[in-house]
Amino acid sequence: EAGYFFIYLSHWSLIFEVVYVVALLYCNVVSVGDLPLQSATKREMPYLLNATLALFALAQPLSFIAMVLYWTVENPIWKLTAETMPDYLGFFAHGLDWVLMTVSLLTGRLPYHCAMSGWVLQFTGLYLVWSGIHFFLRIGTYGGCVRFVQTECPIYNALDWHTPGSALKLVALIQLVIIPATISLYLVMVKLRDKNDPQADLRMMDQNLRELQEMQTRALLAHQVDEEVQEQQQQAHRKSCC
Repeated sequence: EAGYFFIYLSHWSLIFEVVYVVALLYCNVVSVGDLPLQSATKREMPYLLNATLALFALAQPLSFIAMVLYWTVENPIWKLTAETMPDYLGFFAHGLDWVLMTVSLLTGRLPYHCAMSGWVLQFTGLYLVWSGIHFFLRIGTYGGCVRFVQTECPIYNALDWHTPGSALKLVALIQLVIIPATISLYLVMVKLRDKNDPQADLRMMDQNLRELQEMQTRALLAHQVDEEVQEQQQQAHRKSCC
């Protein structure tokens, strides 16, 4: 499909999901203290973590939005026929990937709050603008379509700028209803996840850290006492010599 692969929202959703998972794995590997990492890599960690959180805030809700739009607008599930039934890759790109992303969300501890919703708002806004640019530049689709010549085929039949009134209604529906509802859903899911997380491992880590800090403090005090004793002994020795 060459460059036509990148005109679809679901494909961009998959791209962001893959990059997010790879970035998350890399951050986990780099954060392991026993690995012989260069100091430069460790200094880059805040930037890597911020980039990973941005990808998380975009990929998670975008996977849900792509699924909802496909099964309700582009290929309504209540109108499925043998001809419109997607293959395995179609099911994966418009449903199974969201299930996997949701499992990752609920089993992890990455935060999600209102301020992070700007990523998905900006991207979907840019994508909707891109759909109009795609129409005016007459880019078309790889396989063509029935209603128009190849260069005039819309990316999605439901988002067809040949009928701007219908397209603008869908844009308003996406930006004013679907995306806010999706953001609210993810805020609730993360809140419920955190509420039901006993965090026993985090408390154990905190206890171990406190014990380690206490041991370091005692060792430092003992070292200071030893230095003071040695200094007193040296002073006493010098006085006896005099």
